[in-house]
Parts: sequence; C-alpha cells; structure tokens
Amino acid sequence: MIKKLHALLIGICLTAVGCSQQHSPEESIQVFYESLSHQDYPELLSLFNLENNLQDQRSESELYEILAIIFKDLAFNIQEKGGIHKIEYHSIEYNSDKSRATVRYTLNFKDESYTFDTLFLIKDHTGFWQLTLE
Repeated sequence: MIKKLHALLIGICLTAVGCSQQHSPEESIQVFYESLSHQDYPELLSLFNLENNLQDQRSESELYEILAIIFKDLAFNIQEKGGIHKIEYHSIEYNSDKSRATVRYTLNFKDESYTFDTLFLIKDHTGFWQLTLE
C-alpha cells in the first residue's frame, strides 16, 4: 500500500512538473513558499530535485519523511509570524551554463520580523527550476 502511495505521489509530482511552464529561480521560490503556506506536499515535492539524494527505496521513504518534518516545521514557524509579507531577492548567481543558481533573499514576515536565507536551484531538462538539497 505504501509503495502504491509513493508511486502515486511521484506520478503526481512528475505530471505537475511536466505540465508546468518554465519558471525563473525566483518564481520557483515564490511557488515553494505559497505551497508551504497551503501545506501542498505534492507541489512542494515537485519543486525539489531529489534524484541525487535517492539511493534506494528505503532512502526514498526516509527522505520523504524528513522533508515532511521540515515542511511542517517551516510552515509552523511562518504561521507563528503571521505569514510572509514579501520576499526580497538580493542576488542570483548562476554557473557558467546557467543550469544552477544560488539565490540569496530576505523573507519579510507580517509581524515585521525577517530572516535572510539562501536556496540552491538546478534547471531540469524541461527548463523548470527545482530546489536542491545542498
């Protein structure tokens, strides 16, 4: 049953990625935080490039469990601060062939607090920018 659920989840993620139009790194980050606030886990997973982190079936389920814990914790912290007011992008650095990006930004929360962060993204074969676990 769990294998069928994982297969269905992966299928949904691949469909979402395949049907989505190309995004810039900033748009992928925006969608990440919107999906996080709605706790839309299939959408969140579709935004990540997890292929390099998967070694076998056991590690796949463990990785999904770890990500679910991280997503819930992030969503809770954002909700405690009243949600995100805006995202300010400071810099985007690309590698030489523009297939990887490092994005530095500030999350401004509705309670007037803020935090600086950095996310790493990789462009897949369709031109979609996915977040990576680096």
